[in-house]
Parts: sequence; structure tokens; C-alpha cells
Amino acid sequence: MRLDERSKRMGSPVYGTWIRPKKLVAFWILTLCLGSLSLLGLAWHPLFLTGLLALPFAYTAIVISMTALAFSEKGGDFQNKIHSLVIRSCALDTEVLDIGCGNGNMLINYAKTYPHGRYLGIDCWGDEWQYSKERCERNAKLEGIENIGFVQGSASSLPFPDASFSNVISCLTFHEVKDASDKLVS
Repeated sequence: MRLDERSKRMGSPVYGTWIRPKKLVAFWILTLCLGSLSLLGLAWHPLFLTGLLALPFAYTAIVISMTALAFSEKGGDFQNKIHSLVIRSCALDTEVLDIGCGNGNMLINYAKTYPHGRYLGIDCWGDEWQYSKERCERNAKLEGIENIGFVQGSASSLPFPDASFSNVISCLTFHEVKDASDKLVS
């Protein structure tokens, strides 16, 4: 049974980390396939050299796996530690926009920390992500947060008038904005 299915039955929020499990699995599969070629290369030597290509994929898979663990609650919980730093650096009880809210983790924690604000999260929630507006809304409901909303949209063209929010937060999002040709233009 997958984590999402188990969490739904238990009625607990599903947050996870920003690291895509599908991409991590792809690196491990490439590592195993190329490593297998190396074993076949014991009988036919040119395949052994091809199998050496497994080394950079193995290194990448190990680094991503260790990072995923460090960011998870089971590891160092660095993702929530970063979120806490962002939240503590902002004003209390304000109107907050979370750009690239993902699964709603940081914004929901903000609303739990400062319950009298107004909170809105925006994300593109593309097909390659396991996040969605529905998951954010479900997580907020399970956490008992009512003064929160989520909209689908792009970080590169926000659908809000200037000065609509007292605080704008974002974490681990900038590199994911792919619909802007130049992310540095204001």
C-alpha cells in the first residue's frame, strides 16, 4: 500500500519533500541497468567499459537519496526547518502569499503558527508533480486551517494586483519556474 493511500485511510496530511520520487527511481534503474552491463562485461570486455557509465548515475542516485532523507521527517527534517526559518522571518497575522506552495506544507504551518492571518498558495501543479490543489485543500482541512486558499497559476505571472499581500514567501521554487524565458526580469 502506497504512503498516500495509507495516509488517506488514516486521515493524516500528505506532505513529503520537494524531491520527486519518480526521478529518484529513474536514477536507480539506470544505475542498475548500466551496472548489469558491467557484469556482462566480465564475459565480453567492451560491455565492461559501458557498464562504468553506471558510476555517475550511482553517485547521483546516492546523493539524491541522501538529500531526500535529510529533508524528510524521518531524516534531518531540513525542509520543515527551512520553512520555520522563513515563517519566523515574517510578520504575524498578515496576508500571506506562498508562491510555489507545492503540497501546502509551509503555508499551512504559517497559518498554524499565526492563526489570524489570511493565507493563499499558488502553484502550477504540473503533471510531473504528485502535488495538487486538492491535496493542499485536504491537508489544510486535516490540519484544521480554514483561513487558507489555493489557486493554480504561474509564479512568473501572478494574477494579483500589486500590494495585495503583506508577506510573499517562497521556498525551493525558483528553479522550477519554466514558463519564463528570463527569471531575473522584474
